[in-house]
Amino acid sequence: MSSNDDSPTLQHHSAEPGFPSASSKNSEIDTVDALLRTIFRLNWKDWVLIATIVLCLSLHYISITHNCSPLVVDIIKIITVLISAFFIFRKISNAYKSKESIISFFKIHPIQLFVSIIACGATVAFFLPLILNIFKLIGDTDKLTTALLALTGGIIAVFTLIKTHQKNQNDEMSLQLDREKYEQQKEDRSKDIEMQNSQMQEQKRQFNKKIKQEAYRSHQERTRQIHAERRSRYTKAAEQLAHENASIRLGGVFTLFGLADEWIADESLEPQKRQKEGQTIINYLCAYIRSVPAKQTEASFKTGSYPQDEAEIRQTIFMEMSSRFIENKKKVDKKSHITQKSWNNFIFNFNNSHIFYPLNDLVFFNADFQGAKFYRDADLSDSRFYQETQFTKSKFFSCYPFKGTEFYGNTYFNKSQFNPPGGFTQKIGEVFEKLSSSGPVNQHDNHPTEGYTFFRSVFYEVASFQKAHFYTNESISQSSFNKDVDFQESIFDGTRAFIETSFSEKPNFKGTLFAYLIPDIFNNSISQDGKKLNNGIATLLQDNKMFLSRKELPVGARLFDPNSWNSTDKKYDRVSHPAL
Repeated sequence: MSSNDDSPTLQHHSAEPGFPSASSKNSEIDTVDALLRTIFRLNWKDWVLIATIVLCLSLHYISITHNCSPLVVDIIKIITVLISAFFIFRKISNAYKSKESIISFFKIHPIQLFVSIIACGATVAFFLPLILNIFKLIGDTDKLTTALLALTGGIIAVFTLIKTHQKNQNDEMSLQLDREKYEQQKEDRSKDIEMQNSQMQEQKRQFNKKIKQEAYRSHQERTRQIHAERRSRYTKAAEQLAHENASIRLGGVFTLFGLADEWIADESLEPQKRQKEGQTIINYLCAYIRSVPAKQTEASFKTGSYPQDEAEIRQTIFMEMSSRFIENKKKVDKKSHITQKSWNNFIFNFNNSHIFYPLNDLVFFNADFQGAKFYRDADLSDSRFYQETQFTKSKFFSCYPFKGTEFYGNTYFNKSQFNPPGGFTQKIGEVFEKLSSSGPVNQHDNHPTEGYTFFRSVFYEVASFQKAHFYTNESISQSSFNKDVDFQESIFDGTRAFIETSFSEKPNFKGTLFAYLIPDIFNNSISQDGKKLNNGIATLLQDNKMFLSRKELPVGARLFDPNSWNSTDKKYDRVSHPAL
């Protein structure tokens, strides 16, 4: 079991304290006997020291029994103690070199180690004092025995503390491992839950996306069917408008209005698309207004011999349009934008229409009546016109077309004719042929028409009457112009042109012609500053330079003789100089 060197033959390196894996590395040391042989194995030096100690003990005993000198006895004691201390130191050193084996054995077999320590301690405590007493090194052995037993108990207590510490370390490490394991499990669980939530969210998102796609496809299909059904109804309504039966035509009118309302209110379409679809239907209705009823001529319109049911149908179209406008009776700005779902922003093209039915007390937006002809039953009194209104080159054969009419946007009557002569006479063909020429007709055989054109009408924006021709007795009566008004190169044939008319801005009468027979052109008419509009004098001379008439006129206006019409040159030969 011994070797020739001072180190133990078998050295097994165990793991750190607290880790039971050391048992696998020191599997040969599994009994107390094997542990003691490993720790306390003796070589020749140890045996020499043991022999020396035994010799010293024998010498001490002999010296005591032979009563040798005390000095000799003490020297022997000292030598014995020193050699014993050196021997013990060597064994402790060898034991320390085998500490890993001891710790490993202690971790694996703590009970065996404790029993071995108690047995060895008790044996040493009993025999060592006895031996020392036999060799006369000590006298009374009780104290030494007590000390050795106490030392044994101390060693056991130290090992107990070590074991308790190891247990606490193991418990703490186990707790830490359990905590780490729990935290890891918790983290893994959180990740699993997060992954499950993410998967659920993705599934939900995909499901919602699928639902939305299906809903969108369903909506698109339904919208397509609705639009197709509307177009089918539109085609049928268009066919109805061409039917001979008036009631069927009227039904087609109401169907078209209903379709237009549906297009305008359709939220599935962009505003531009809704506007386009609605405008298409309005264009068709306006085209119907522009069309000439079957078997009707210019003469029948002027004499009033037209079918009453057709007049009612066309009047219904205007009434239905009027009911769909959102009216603002206050002053309307040209640049204002109306966002309501109404018909205000559509364009209404009634160019060259034949209006032979009353249109009074209605609302109009963006109305374009250029070149239209208004016959005797065409009454526009008490109606309201918004946005830009066009009556350029229109002809009014009615005696009272504009009574209490209000215009909230720019209005244009350029080159229009108001109550031209012969409008309701039997000489229609001859007179109308003259009216349709490029210039006014000769008034020599035609007196001004009875009635008035504008009575108590209000113009809130710009009004233009350039080159218009007024044939009525009273052209403009008790009306007001709140913005610029232009009568440039207009012609007034009546006996009274303006009666109690007010102008907020200075009107333009440059080149305007007034018949010299008019007794009072501006009867109580005032401008913005409250002054009369008689701003200059115009003198009309006959061909022989003799005086014919002299009147007060606005600056730039002129007098003319209605009997001086030159049909060759298409102008009046007797015209005064502009009023100054």
